[in-house]
Amino acid sequence: MITILLSTLVLFPARASLTIDEKVENISFSITSFNFFRKNTKGYEEYRYEKDSTIFVKIPAGEFWMGSCPGNGEEDEHPQHKVNLDEYYIAKYEVTNEQFEKFIIETGYKTDAEKNEYGFVYNGYKWESKTNVNWRYYYSKSRERHPVVMISWNDAKAYCDWAGLQLPTEAEWEKAARGTNEREYPWGNEWSPSKCAALGTDIGLLRSKPGYMDMGGGHSTIPVGHFIDGVSPYGCYDMAGNAWEWCADRYDSCYYSSSQYCNPTGPLTGGYHVLRGGSWQAVSWNCRSAFRIWSVPHFQRSIYGFRVAYSL
Repeated sequence: MITILLSTLVLFPARASLTIDEKVENISFSITSFNFFRKNTKGYEEYRYEKDSTIFVKIPAGEFWMGSCPGNGEEDEHPQHKVNLDEYYIAKYEVTNEQFEKFIIETGYKTDAEKNEYGFVYNGYKWESKTNVNWRYYYSKSRERHPVVMISWNDAKAYCDWAGLQLPTEAEWEKAARGTNEREYPWGNEWSPSKCAALGTDIGLLRSKPGYMDMGGGHSTIPVGHFIDGVSPYGCYDMAGNAWEWCADRYDSCYYSSSQYCNPTGPLTGGYHVLRGGSWQAVSWNCRSAFRIWSVPHFQRSIYGFRVAYSL
C-alpha cells in the first residue's frame, strides 16, 4: 500500500494565497494520510481517506474552459473563461447517509433542519415546508449508500471541518464534472436520462434499486456509483442528478467577468452559496455541468447534498 502524506491546514483557509514561507511561519499542520487505492477505469489515481472512508480521485493540474460558450447556457454562465487549477482531489461519490451518520455520532451535531424542526420537500407538484423532516427522514437501513440530503451549506461545511476536508470550489467541481473538452454533461454532449437519477429517469429503474423511496412524484435518489455510463472524464459518479452539491464559493451572477485565472475561489462577499449538478428532481437543462443555482447557507431541501474535496 502506498501512503501519501498531505498537510491539512488548521489555522488558515487552505486555499489562501500564501507563500511556502508564510505557510510554515503562520500555520500549524496536522498530518493526514491518503492511501493509494487504485487507478480507475479512466486511468486516474484514486485514494482512500480513512477519516470518513471517502474515495478521492486525483485531478491533474491544468487549464479548462469554465462556463458556456456564446449563445448557450444561462447568463450567469458567461463569459466563458479559461481557468487554471493546481492538482487537487475530489470525492468519487457524493457523501452518503452512512458517512454523515458517523459524523453525527462522533460530534453530536444538529443540522439546520433539525434545529429549525422543519424541511422543504417536493410533493410531486410543488415545494412545501414539512415539520420534523431532516436528513434522518430519508435514511433507513437500506439507504446507507444513498446521498445524504436535506443538507444546508452550514451542515456540509461542518462535516468538512470535522473530516479535515473542504467543499470543492465551483471551478474544481466543474472541471471534475466535464473535463477539458467543454462537454455539456459528465458523459458527453447529449442528454441521457439512463445515465443519472433525474426527472426523466425511468421510475421502474429507481424502484428496482435498494432503498427506493418516493421522494416526490415517484422519483428518488439512487445509491451512489450506480450509473457506470454516467461517470465524468475523471471517473467521478453522479455529477449530474441524484443530489445538488454545495460548493465552497459564494454566488455572484457576474463573477465570471472578473474571475481570476488561477485557482478562483469565488466572490469575497455575498449572502448566497453555489450548488451544482442537478438532482433527482431536476430537468435535463439543470443537470448540465455549467449550470449554477444558489441558496442561503442555512437553507435545506430534500434535493441538497454535497461531495468533499481536498487541495493543498
